[in-house]
Amino acid sequence: MAEVQVLVLDGRGHLLGRLAAIVAKQVLLGRKVVVVRCEGINISGNFYRNKLKYLAFLRKRMNTNSYRGSYHFRARSRIFWRTVRGMLTHKTKRGQAALDRLKVFDGIPPLYDKKKRMVVPAALKVVRLKPTRKFCACLACLPFHLLHLFHLYYLETARPTPRLPLPPPQPTQCEDDEDEELYDDLLPCNE
Repeated sequence: MAEVQVLVLDGRGHLLGRLAAIVAKQVLLGRKVVVVRCEGINISGNFYRNKLKYLAFLRKRMNTNSYRGSYHFRARSRIFWRTVRGMLTHKTKRGQAALDRLKVFDGIPPLYDKKKRMVVPAALKVVRLKPTRKFCACLACLPFHLLHLFHLYYLETARPTPRLPLPPPQPTQCEDDEDEELYDDLLPCNE
């Protein structure tokens, strides 16, 4: 059997539900789909309305032990993954196999940064929304003063901070004569 070609989609600038519907159909048809830059996915409607919907979603939990159920993903990629899962029959073998063919990422991992990324014109915000209509970014892309509403304390998951080089070690002063012969080839001693 021929190897299935991987479809790499760039999520930036797409609408959440429209992109999820197209991706759900593609994975049901047997294509492997990878969606990168999920942090750039938009939701139509103003921010306040979407915030109320998300807070209502966060309230849904198990009555006796909330660790057992209704898991609320906070990562932007997992929010998109759950939207696609809602469009599949994920409790059947066919739906589980389809969901296994989907991969979602915040940012662009090194495995896919050199591959050609596609867009879905039927799901682009600039094509589907009038310029006067309101939209908001995915709810996990909030400014810092609103992060406490959703317990989102990691804003830079898509772009890891670069590691700064460590400063060179400072030479220390040798105090004892017996230590002097241990350090005479490594550090100069002042007498």
